[in-house]
Amino acid sequence: MPEEWIAEIIRNIKEKDHGAAEQVRREEHVKKIISDKAPIFWRAVADFLDKFIEEIGHGLQGDVTAGHMTFQLNTGNHTITFGKSAFPYVEFEAIPKFTNGTVSMKLAKNNPLPPQESEAKSSTIPCRFEVQDDDVLILQLNGHAYSEAEQAAKWIIQKAFLL
Repeated sequence: MPEEWIAEIIRNIKEKDHGAAEQVRREEHVKKIISDKAPIFWRAVADFLDKFIEEIGHGLQGDVTAGHMTFQLNTGNHTITFGKSAFPYVEFEAIPKFTNGTVSMKLAKNNPLPPQESEAKSSTIPCRFEVQDDDVLILQLNGHAYSEAEQAAKWIIQKAFLL
């Protein structure tokens, strides 16, 4: 049994520093969930985007609005890109950073053709991984929370192709 003055120091530490210690522990826990689960979730988003791009391409095949459609997932840095050459012109790029949960997401679109160099501009879409209190990983897209990769990919496709 520690002496009374040591016991007082222990109580003081527990009372004053408990909240800060809990917060740091939660932040570390969240970082671990993101680093473990976000790459898997992101790959699922990429797979759904690829599927949806392919379905759109098949649906437009033979039509004057078909243009050229592309999709790519860089397995090195997990960057997702897709595009459509015209009717409408679409250019999308998303680069995740699993270490801090951020995603740099840019979308450029123009109807019907690609914009001239002087007109070319892309908009940034706010995007990040978060962990809910119940430890469920979500992808925040422009204020919308998605815990399912398919729904996140659907939102991205709608944002890109609906004018």
